[in-house]
Amino acid sequence: MNDINGNNASAQAAASLRKLIDDPDIPDAVRKAMAPEFAELARALAKLDNDEVHIAAFGRVSVGKSALLNALLGRDEFAVGVLHGTTTTAEQEPWRTGTSLSPSGARFHVIDTPGIDELGGEARERLAYAAAQRVDLILFVVDGDITDTELEA
Repeated sequence: MNDINGNNASAQAAASLRKLIDDPDIPDAVRKAMAPEFAELARALAKLDNDEVHIAAFGRVSVGKSALLNALLGRDEFAVGVLHGTTTTAEQEPWRTGTSLSPSGARFHVIDTPGIDELGGEARERLAYAAAQRVDLILFVVDGDITDTELEA
């Protein structure tokens, strides 16, 4: 993706992240204290280096996140069921559309997340929020008028 000056924004972002990660002026104590943040930066750099775009389906339990992603993929990769909480972890699949959706040739990955607002599903909800914080795009799935829980999320 190029910016308004014709510069490759992804390459610039990757160079900036690499410079920060490899900065010799950052003391070891700071690196150790901020290890989770540095790991997150390394994951972001890997996505940029591989020209990947991650898209997560996010929403309340049983609104059809898995079914929607299966429809986008054109195959049944994610489990669907009538019971709440069928999806218990964040699962990822490559999305090959047969056509290039991106002029840069980016590779898309869709990620199915557990539902939020599931009775007794607080740990799975935390997984959903964590996955949503790491992706490039959130596909917020609702099954009707937006609820207070969805609005708050």
